Amino acid sequence: MTSMPHAGVDSAPEGKIVNGRSGGYGRGMNLDKIKGNGMDGHIDIHFLNSRRHKDGAVDKDHQEMIKKAAGF
Repeated sequence: MTSMPHAGVDSAPEGKIVNGRSGGYGRGMNLDKIKGNGMDGHIDIHFLNSRRHKDGAVDKDHQEMIKKAAGF
């Protein structure tokens, strides 16, 4: 799990196309669903072979950390 909120703007409706999403994500769908919690965006939980929401790719670095956490 990452603890870096990203891809959201608290002041805009969830699902709306917005500019300046958190974490340097720029323009795109606002992924901030829960408002007023002091966090712009959402956090990710990655599993073996999970894919990134921004481009559908399997992230090599995430996969290495998953294996490390599992003791491999």
